[in-house]
Amino acid sequence: MAKDVTIEHTIGDVFLIRNGKKREITAVPFKKPVKLKDSDIIITGAKSYVSGLWDEPGTNKTGTGITIFPNSELVLGIKGIIRKIELIEGLFRIVTEKEAITPTTELRFPQGNTAFWIDVSKDGSTVVASESVPMEVVHKRTKKGVLIGFKQQVTVTNDDILEPCGLDQRFKEAYKVWESLEQSKAKFLYGDMLERNVPQELQKFAKVVEEKTGRKEDYNPAKYQKWLKEQKEFGEWKYDEAVESKLPEFKPQKLEEKITSKPTHKIIVLNKSVNYQGINFKITSFEKGQEFKGRNAPEGKEFLVLNVDAKNNSTKQVFVFYDEEVRLINESSEVISLENYKLETSFEFQTENRGFLLFLVDKENKKFKLQFGKKSLPKVELELNLNKK
Repeated sequence: MAKDVTIEHTIGDVFLIRNGKKREITAVPFKKPVKLKDSDIIITGAKSYVSGLWDEPGTNKTGTGITIFPNSELVLGIKGIIRKIELIEGLFRIVTEKEAITPTTELRFPQGNTAFWIDVSKDGSTVVASESVPMEVVHKRTKKGVLIGFKQQVTVTNDDILEPCGLDQRFKEAYKVWESLEQSKAKFLYGDMLERNVPQELQKFAKVVEEKTGRKEDYNPAKYQKWLKEQKEFGEWKYDEAVESKLPEFKPQKLEEKITSKPTHKIIVLNKSVNYQGINFKITSFEKGQEFKGRNAPEGKEFLVLNVDAKNNSTKQVFVFYDEEVRLINESSEVISLENYKLETSFEFQTENRGFLLFLVDKENKKFKLQFGKKSLPKVELELNLNKK
């Protein structure tokens, strides 16, 4: 069962708008978290941060974590866990696989949980940079998608989406600030241990152990207290460093920083749907390539990734066992089994999920039927023509 979605740490002027009412909030690491609810709006002022905004999903789920930088605003969709992130303006570091949007941009995560940076301007223009695995950045209006990989970024304007390029210095500097924010929590952790006289309490415990077992612990409380003070001072230094940092403005990329090589996978928007057991499976796009998560396709074969948005429109809980119920059929009527997938298998009423279906296909195959249904039961099929360039 999911725990509360909370903010662990705030610095400076941080505001929460809930049900139209705005109030200032303060979260202190290890002592005073702030609980969040659906549709909460979070705003940071100048030199202000939110660090450690996390949900804690249950078994077999992946979590969402967000760091909010100064002069930023977002809206959270929460149903037990964070389901949607709407970025209004500002700079963010995010780890998620859930729905994430800006005024101009939709983000998709074909390989699951992804760490990335995103900067949203007042006019909605957006710059996205991947910190880990490839991710898809889609222009909302045109539905044109671009795949960016590790240490690549892409710019989305109101009118178009540009080609991927090298990381801007702003993201590199922001990463250093994020590290300082994480390290600054030592100020609170070790400060709390000093307030609670942990070195002296441990000395008492060591004496009890010696009395009961005869084993003498080599423990020096003065030395341990000195170490705690040093760690606290380190956290204080990192705290001040983060607060006083000044991030550079974005600068146009130099020609030599442009990435000329094409991504391994080319993403093609598809947007075709099929209904199976009350679930609408929408194939938003597809990718074909020689490599998937470090695995190379055999000679003459390539990986086909179908990116999927799924929603249970029925009035009941639905289970889907993809290995048994999903397959491809090529033009020669050959059945192609599912290689891998990342989608929910249990859909509660009106729940949504985003993920992918992975197949290994012959390079020359361009037309398929995506078939749903157990082998001994009636089937539903979706025609897929992948003859697009």
